[in-house]
Amino acid sequence: MDKSASTICESQQEIWSGVANSAWNLNGAMGLLHSMNTLRTTLLLEGLTESGIITNKEGTRPLEGVRILDIGCGVGFWSEALAQLGANVTGVDSVMENIKAAEAHMAPGMNINYDCTTVEDYLRDHPGAQFDAVVASEVIEHVENPELFVSCASKLIKVGGIFFVTTINRTVFSWCVAILLLEYILGIAEVGTHPYNKLLTPTEVENWFSRASIEPKYLTGQFYNPITKNWFRISSTQVFWVMYGVKKA
Repeated sequence: MDKSASTICESQQEIWSGVANSAWNLNGAMGLLHSMNTLRTTLLLEGLTESGIITNKEGTRPLEGVRILDIGCGVGFWSEALAQLGANVTGVDSVMENIKAAEAHMAPGMNINYDCTTVEDYLRDHPGAQFDAVVASEVIEHVENPELFVSCASKLIKVGGIFFVTTINRTVFSWCVAILLLEYILGIAEVGTHPYNKLLTPTEVENWFSRASIEPKYLTGQFYNPITKNWFRISSTQVFWVMYGVKKA
């Protein structure tokens, strides 16, 4: 395999394959990821409304008919939530254990197609595929060649569609929270889940967006309240942050 043309990070593959079977227990780090659904869905709906993909973000099925590609879908936390809002979801993940767990948990009739693949291989195998939105939540910090990841994702977004990313900044504060606290002190995440050198600044991702014909539109921080067990948006992007942009012609 030409590693320069692959987004797979073998060490990260091993970590995520080891937690897939128990992920839907929603304990520890998996519970934190699942609890992101409310905020990230709210922000995605705002982005889709702003870009004109949807006209009404209220109601029970505001994503009716919207085509969404969930890259690094894991065991399906967000894919299921988006499908419940009416979206036609394709969930891709390079870890087979994740895909098996996602398919096992999916309710009958849910409009999700899962595929064990990478974004670059999906692009190769589905020429002409275009989505209203591509989402990559807590994924880009786990891949090799993140610029390639963004470039391939962009080619799967229709003009006027959006690319939505959530990830972790590379700062002293993020090291204290995502690595020291979550991995070493609380043991919520396995040690090595968040290699510091793989964390990404908003400026880095913004530059990759621009090179991939995606116009950055929105940036915010997000943080977790362990008392209410909810995520909320904050102005600081020093630890967890969200960005979305619109695909240009």
